[in-house]
Formats: sequence, C-alpha cells, structure tokens
Amino acid sequence: MLPAMQDFMKALDGSEDGVAAAYKKHAAENADNPDDIDLMLLEKPKVLKTEMKDGQTCYTLETHAGISIRIWEICWKDGKISSAVLKDTKFP
Repeated sequence: MLPAMQDFMKALDGSEDGVAAAYKKHAAENADNPDDIDLMLLEKPKVLKTEMKDGQTCYTLETHAGISIRIWEICWKDGKISSAVLKDTKFP
C-alpha cells in the first residue's frame, strides 16, 4: 500500500476536520470528488482491494460513517488522490 494512502487512512478519525484535512493534504488540485468524501465523518478504514486502472493505483476502501458502512474507490496518481468515488452504502 502506498505510504500516502496509509497516512490518509490514519486521519479518518470520524471527525469532519480530520477527514477534510486528510483529503486536502493528499488530493491533487483537480481531483474528482463527486461524492464529497471530505465532508463525511469517516472512521475505521479498511482496504478491501487494490488494483491498477489507467496508470493509477485504486483502492476499494470500506469506512464507517455513523450507522452506515461506505465503500469508496480511492485512486492515486503521482502520489496524490486523483478521485474519490462512493461505490456503495450499506446498513448493517
């Protein structure tokens, strides 16, 4: 796993400030963030899958947000987040 991804995950502490700061620190200037990951109260991140797509390293990331579980695809290019897309929301 990329060290920057590990650093990003460590900051997902369930607070809006922690998540927003982590995203701001690691996202490329023109990153695609259609689902506003930086506004979510995410915690307990866990990588489910890693794959290469179009020259990017993409992680399928499970996070908890309140009572829901969110599944994200977080892609990295040149050491920065290039996209953060919500793929699924589950309610246990």
